[in-house]
Amino acid sequence: MNSIVVILFSVFLVHLLHELGHAFFAKLLNAQVNEISIGAGPIIYRKSTLTIRLGFFLGGYCNWEEKEHLKGFQISLIHLGGIIFNLVSASIVLLLMSSFSIGYGFFLIFVLYSYALVIINAFPFKFVLIKSDGWQVLEVIYFSIKSRFNKG
Repeated sequence: MNSIVVILFSVFLVHLLHELGHAFFAKLLNAQVNEISIGAGPIIYRKSTLTIRLGFFLGGYCNWEEKEHLKGFQISLIHLGGIIFNLVSASIVLLLMSSFSIGYGFFLIFVLYSYALVIINAFPFKFVLIKSDGWQVLEVIYFSIKSRFNKG
C-alpha cells in the first residue's frame, strides 16, 4: 500500500510541475493563466486558478490566453514550459541523488517518470482532442510559415 501512495504522489508532483512550467512561461510572457488543472474527473480541490481532480494521476492542462503581442517563438516557449520544468527538476533530483547517495523509492520514481513525460510530450502526436506539447509547437511553426507565405 505504501508503494502505491509513493507512486501516486510522484506522478501527481511530476504533472503539477509540468503544468506549472506552462503557467510560469505564460506569466513571464504576460499571457493570462486562467486555470491549472491536475487530473481528470470530478474536482476535489480548487483554489484560485488551481484545480485538482479525483484522477490526479491522469495528466493535466494549463489554460492560458494567447495574447496578440506574443510571437511564435514565445507561444512555443509556453508550450515547451512543462517539458523544460520536468527536465530541469528531474536532472536536479538525479544530481542530488548521485551526490548524496540518496536511496531509491520516491526520488527514482520521480526522476524516471519526469524523463518519460519529457519524451512523451516532446513527441508530436494528436489523440482525439489531446495534442502533445510537441504537436502544438509544430502547429505554431506551421502556421507561422504559412502566414509568411500568404503575406508575400
